[in-house]
Amino acid sequence: MRKVRVGLLGCGLVGTGVVEVLAETSERWAALGVEIALSRIAVRDLNRPRSPLVRREWLTANWREVSAAGDVDVVLEAMGGVEPAFEAVRTALAHGKTVITANKELLAAHGVALRAVARGHGAVLLNEATVLGGVPVIHLLDTYFKINRIRALRGIVNGTCNHVLTRMDETGCSLEEALSEAKAKGYAEPDPTYDLSGWDARAKLKILIEHTLGIAVPVDRIPCTGIAHVSPLDIAAVRALGGKLRLVAEARTAEGGALMAGVGPQVVFPGDPLYAVDGVDNALMVSAAALKRALGAAGFATAVYPLAVPAAGLPAVRSEPTRVSTM
Repeated sequence: MRKVRVGLLGCGLVGTGVVEVLAETSERWAALGVEIALSRIAVRDLNRPRSPLVRREWLTANWREVSAAGDVDVVLEAMGGVEPAFEAVRTALAHGKTVITANKELLAAHGVALRAVARGHGAVLLNEATVLGGVPVIHLLDTYFKINRIRALRGIVNGTCNHVLTRMDETGCSLEEALSEAKAKGYAEPDPTYDLSGWDARAKLKILIEHTLGIAVPVDRIPCTGIAHVSPLDIAAVRALGGKLRLVAEARTAEGGALMAGVGPQVVFPGDPLYAVDGVDNALMVSAAALKRALGAAGFATAVYPLAVPAAGLPAVRSEPTRVSTM
């Protein structure tokens, strides 16, 4: 039986979920001839109460004891944020380890650099869960679309915002009321700023641009408008036009290779594939040279989480992505 030695960076909600999933699936791994051996976990607080599945002897307060450990083959990054996650992941890759992360903020900020480190040291960086949760869109883009030149992508990639806008449309409630419901159901973070500002969707769009269009654009150069100021009057005005308001991320290459990209509220009408994407669902449309349109959809499952809002009473129109400089 092949033994895979695993180290975990971070053991909060997501990290604990990883430990539980590994324990629950151990027999299925064994049936495939693989033993997953988790033995090192880096945490901030050694004294914090934890799941009984998290053994005390696994814990260390020094992430280097995971990233640089000689007895770790695969590092699972669940720290979140950019620092110290960047240094921890870079160190693991520099030691030739496979790294798996769902950290979209990290990949948006340093994905190009981390992939370069991986290539230089014969390591592997996997980030499937950074976009569209449970749908293997990154794998599809990196394999099936490898020889099919992608020209554009457009999608709903943030489940929190989609749930909030859907509930406002269905019930006429305020954004605050819809957000409170989302928090109660576990769809929104205690601090939802990163989602409502559109930054989460922008980070995901940046990752998708790199995987599909092959352009390394700085994330802060992508125009981004969130939904924090959307009111019931905006929603009612859009509904009167027969549409729905959705936070949409999109990018395409224009003539001459210029990148057009942006994130912001858009009005979608019946006939638009994104019109049917409600609640916490996500979806991605891909247009390629030999494929006019492919649509992938996902539920809210990340494993174990300049455009203008239409003014009330005014016609709401679909905004165009803004030209982005890749310098």
